[in-house]
Amino acid sequence: MSPAMPTEHLDTDYLVLGAGAMGMAFADVILAEDPAARVVMVDRHASPGGHWNDAYPFVRLHQPAAFYGLNSTQLGQGGEDLTSGAEIVAYYRNAMDRFLATSRVRFLPMSEHERDGRIVSTVDRDRIEFVKHYFGADWPTRCLYHMMINTAVGDENVISMILDSLRTLENKPQPHSEPCLPVSNRS
Repeated sequence: MSPAMPTEHLDTDYLVLGAGAMGMAFADVILAEDPAARVVMVDRHASPGGHWNDAYPFVRLHQPAAFYGLNSTQLGQGGEDLTSGAEIVAYYRNAMDRFLATSRVRFLPMSEHERDGRIVSTVDRDRIEFVKHYFGADWPTRCLYHMMINTAVGDENVISMILDSLRTLENKPQPHSEPCLPVSNRS
């Protein structure tokens, strides 16, 4: 039987459910206008960007990039640019990195907000047991699951990346936040 999942109490001024375009825009404005505000952002995806994380590679904005994105940072080339989904996801990842660097934002990826106020990781016991069974390792980071389900490099490359990541993390202490390892095998 798996051990109970850890519980932590979170204090925040703003709880933002979803790190898509609207959630990221809201956090961007709060950070700019209230220098003391603390924000917790919860999203089901492993990366910010909302539905753009799931978009097909050929999908682009249907409106000029100048009308989309955050107040603090221009998206794309501006003007009539119809930015691609991959560019939008990278844009929101960079924005989240800036938010986290302020130490006023905490991002809880691959998590859901329950009606009783709890925030629950979607990296559940079944997935933890899957990694333990098939890879012979304890779950070191949420990003490994993200690599398993959100990559287009093929099964053999995914398995190789996961095993390499496990070997890399095996002897390192785990940081409090769980940064993703760079995925170098993507083409």
